[in-house]
Amino acid sequence: DYFPLFVGNFVLGGGGFVSRLYREVREERGFAYSVYSYFVPLERPGPFLVGLQTRRDQADEALAQVRRVVGGFLAKGPTGRELALAKNALVGGFSLRVDSNRKILDQVALIAFYRLPSDWLDEFVPNVRKVTLEQVREAFARHVDPARLVTVIVGAPAGRSPVVRTTSVSPGYDSSMFFKILASVCVSTRAVKSSKNRIAGFSARARASMMRCFWPPDRLVPRSDTTVSSP
Repeated sequence: DYFPLFVGNFVLGGGGFVSRLYREVREERGFAYSVYSYFVPLERPGPFLVGLQTRRDQADEALAQVRRVVGGFLAKGPTGRELALAKNALVGGFSLRVDSNRKILDQVALIAFYRLPSDWLDEFVPNVRKVTLEQVREAFARHVDPARLVTVIVGAPAGRSPVVRTTSVSPGYDSSMFFKILASVCVSTRAVKSSKNRIAGFSARARASMMRCFWPPDRLVPRSDTTVSSP
């Protein structure tokens, strides 16, 4: 199902300015500056994510619109025109996936890690071209179940700042959908460590604000030099 999901998601939210989510959520209603969706293929079934940024006072409307767009896509799939445009864009942009030694190495690593066939890159474009409307609808129906969505919202209470609101929607084990609204969530110690050096050049106030993204407030220890670090 990789290629039907890949091409279908380009239509839904992976195609940037030409995606359905972008058109319906940003262009037509102005709910978000950025809105997107993507699958994360893993060795085991991985997540499907949808994200957007919006103001607190319109977060509920924005989320409702995203749900309508995603629900409509799952029910009916892309139109023939949307599918044709997506395939043309992906085929036309394929060379940009292998236009440097770094990108070629990334592709070779992907082939090795997932034990993909040795002709993966040779067959990539033909496989994109072969995707049909029915394949997209069937693949999304198998991997994303709208009846099993769960929403989690994280953010400051009303009247407090900063306004941070994150929504996650998970359809179950084999696919989870996350609506991220004005939030940056650190999910690994590695991400924290690699970010500490980048923070060093910012003002004390900015450093303190950014470090709160990485460690809970009860573990933050102000020092005499006004920096903030984790014990």
